[in-house]
Amino acid sequence: MGAPYPNPSDISEYPPPGEVARHNDEVRAVWEACRSDRPTRVPCSGGIGLRQHQAWFGYSLKEVFFDPEAAWKRQLEVQKFNRCIATGDGEIGLPEKWAPVVVHWMNIAEPEWLGCPVHFEEYAAPWADFGPLRKRKEILYEMEIPGVFSTPLGRRTLEYMDCFRDKAAREEFDGRPVAPPTYAGFYTQGPFELACHLRGSTELCTDIYEDPTYFHDLMDFCTRAIIVRIKAIFGGLLSVPMPFEHFAYSDDSIAMLSPEAFQEHVWPYHRRMFDELATPTRTHFLHLCGSVQQHIPFLANTGLINYVGTSYPIDIPRARREAGDDLWLDTAIHADIVLRGSAEAIDAAVAAKLTPEAKGKGRLVFMGGNYIAPGTTLDKFLMLYESVKRHGVYR
Repeated sequence: MGAPYPNPSDISEYPPPGEVARHNDEVRAVWEACRSDRPTRVPCSGGIGLRQHQAWFGYSLKEVFFDPEAAWKRQLEVQKFNRCIATGDGEIGLPEKWAPVVVHWMNIAEPEWLGCPVHFEEYAAPWADFGPLRKRKEILYEMEIPGVFSTPLGRRTLEYMDCFRDKAAREEFDGRPVAPPTYAGFYTQGPFELACHLRGSTELCTDIYEDPTYFHDLMDFCTRAIIVRIKAIFGGLLSVPMPFEHFAYSDDSIAMLSPEAFQEHVWPYHRRMFDELATPTRTHFLHLCGSVQQHIPFLANTGLINYVGTSYPIDIPRARREAGDDLWLDTAIHADIVLRGSAEAIDAAVAAKLTPEAKGKGRLVFMGGNYIAPGTTLDKFLMLYESVKRHGVYR
């Protein structure tokens, strides 16, 4: 495709005050109506992230994982970009205070902490390889839970937090203060996901049936480690009150499991995290990449989870029929349609997702922003947002 219009490099000024006021009033009204169960339109969670920003502006993504000054600079540049142009239902214009700059290792912090090799790429997200138990499963029984800040990323977490706290106390950005830093992402990637990293996905799924004692020993180890880490970072370093009223976590690899296998062999470890860390209320968030349609009915009835972040692969009307209207869900279209498709293809895909049956009585969010592939041109973000506004209206 040709150059995007408008060009990202041309986005440097905040919109006129009248445009800012109109957009922000609409955004507040849409979210408030949605949260009050009186929806007027499906909200679109837009905005670009570091992966899109670095693809447009040509810097190395790797630098933000090794240089806290670079992380500070790039994160605030992303915030400003999202305040200069609306690609979703977030507020625009110069804020009174910038959101926190965050310590964010994407999906590698827990695996790295427990011994998995990690790889940093110049222009892609870092990733973790399978860990020490793939070749020698028995060394599980020699492993101890390490100090939370004892590994390279753990030490870097403290370095970044100190840097961000100091800069937030002393510096402004675009004439506005920056909120104190925090730690980004979900509280945990989940015990089954972490066990898959340590043992290997195929090996772990085989262990469920061929060596169930070992499987549960590993799941117990991962769950205990996760609890230790969450208490150290969120309860200790950040002084977040516990138990958490809004516990947000993921466990993507449960997409591989049948409902029976998940409920019998994995859910008890999720439940242990809730018992140890969270309030016994239906106020918690579970993010799941992959096709997890089979788990929606059970998750909706745990009495703990009120939002399952499912994104593209879920049949939302079916989920509504099986789980009822009380569960919050989100949806998206395939990233390749946004990356390569025409305006007509994007619009048709959004319309197919936002049917009356999918929208139901509300509690549905359309995911844009970080769910879109790096390298997607800015005009596609704008096309997507306009399509969501058009087809997301409740009639």
